[in-house]
Amino acid sequence: MFGSSTGGGGPSSSSGKKESTNTEYGAIIFGGHEEAPRRREGEWDITHEKEGDDVNDDEELLASGRRRRENDWVKKKTVFLGLCFVAAAVFGCAAAANHYSSVSASSSFIINNNNSDESLGASSFVPKLGMSNWRRWNGETVGGTPGINILFVKTIKTGSTTIAGLCRRIANRHGLNGARTGYNQNGSTEIDDKQEPYVYADHRMFKQTEGTLSKLDHPTFLLTSIRDPVSRFISEFQYVMDAKESHDKDYRVPDELLPMPVTNEEWESRLLTFLNMQTSIDHQYDYIGSQKACDNKWSPAGVVNLYDHVVVLERFDESMIVLKNMLGLSNSDLLYLRAKENDYTWGGGGLSAATLAKVKNALSASRDYALIDQANQRLNGHISQIPDFSEQMSAYKNLLAGATAQCSQYAPTGITVGDFNQCLYEDQACGDECLTAYGS
Repeated sequence: MFGSSTGGGGPSSSSGKKESTNTEYGAIIFGGHEEAPRRREGEWDITHEKEGDDVNDDEELLASGRRRRENDWVKKKTVFLGLCFVAAAVFGCAAAANHYSSVSASSSFIINNNNSDESLGASSFVPKLGMSNWRRWNGETVGGTPGINILFVKTIKTGSTTIAGLCRRIANRHGLNGARTGYNQNGSTEIDDKQEPYVYADHRMFKQTEGTLSKLDHPTFLLTSIRDPVSRFISEFQYVMDAKESHDKDYRVPDELLPMPVTNEEWESRLLTFLNMQTSIDHQYDYIGSQKACDNKWSPAGVVNLYDHVVVLERFDESMIVLKNMLGLSNSDLLYLRAKENDYTWGGGGLSAATLAKVKNALSASRDYALIDQANQRLNGHISQIPDFSEQMSAYKNLLAGATAQCSQYAPTGITVGDFNQCLYEDQACGDECLTAYGS
């Protein structure tokens, strides 16, 4: 049903040009080219004034006829050569599409991009700007031949541990390598080109990974997740302050945030200190953008369009149904136990409205808000292409609720994770055996 939601990226534009949507999948657009105006009838004819005996001059009539036939031949030859050039251009574009943009002929849906440099993707049959050329996902389903890689750009505090676990469960159920390996297991920082198809789902900024993708032989499905900037920031602060969380064993709370707060006022003071420690308010934009996107300050739409799918945390289950339809998955493939579901007391009280307002004000200019808007628009477009979306959502939620109740004892606590948790990798894809049995 779905094709690559491509749209590379490029310098953002202030021209105010409206983005186009819902372009016919696989269409070739020759922007700015109109059919040349046809010559007026008789324009190429040699005409003569009808004076006296010239009209009846046989010789002149023969010469005129010959010239007309010659000009007719010129016109036919010109049209023929023009058609040849057009055909060559079309087939050339199609070949380029097959090599660079991996457009799926069987797909009927694509989120079309605007006509700026940021959107030179599948619909225009050229390589994406600012990205290493690699085989893009073009509508293949998981488990097909030759199989696809999955690269999950695992952002910070966006439900990414849960999603990474889902990626690993999908890999484990459909024959992709890498379901049980990662940076902390074998030091891997990229998809292993010797073990394709492969899943990679560790914390790593996309700009650190994109350069390695060009050596892959299999198509790669590019996935990430984003979240409301304020709730994401507060969640990151809570994570940073909790030394018992699943950090590295040598982790220490930053000195700037010590001593550890006790009262509500102290907690809120540390939150504002952490806010002042930030070097950028565009955390998610910086994390998921390509190197060129960040260097040239692409629009958030251009960054979103780098990805085949962007999970919106606030619309998690909806995002899962779209992922299911994109990759040909089942509801059982997408069962999960939430990871890192912790409660924080803020020193005995909740976060005050005044402090929350300060955080919102500090982040109000973040490009992450536009990132969320673009991801939501694209998610809506995907959903509109699934005729029985409501029915699929209802069935998925019912299955997920039953699986959660059945397998909740295997959920990671954030403090200790062991063999008992049935995790495929660290605190990811926990309860896998139980979830698989329940969904079968």
